[in-house]
Amino acid sequence: MHRGAVEHDDWVKDCFRAATDWLKSTQNPDGGWGETGMSDTDPRLAGRGPSTASRTGWALMGLLAHLTADNESVRLGVVYLLRTQTLSDRNDEASWPESHYTGT
Repeated sequence: MHRGAVEHDDWVKDCFRAATDWLKSTQNPDGGWGETGMSDTDPRLAGRGPSTASRTGWALMGLLAHLTADNESVRLGVVYLLRTQTLSDRNDEASWPESHYTGT
């Protein structure tokens, strides 16, 4: 294999590791993830805020692309989603009401 390709592969692995580490570092104590709208103007707030189901789902998708389902951060995120899910009037439906904005 060409040496440049190996260096590129290592660089890509380092990027994935950094992204995974960042996601894990921003997990809230309740197991979920969130972000305040103030992060648009203050980058120090990126990944910081009240947990929401949508942001937790996005974080889990990122983690599960590189971690196994038995990883502690993944497990805590799934537990958060299960704990915050609400049933609807129909027996076959459920949802996650959100009181915080999740987009800009």
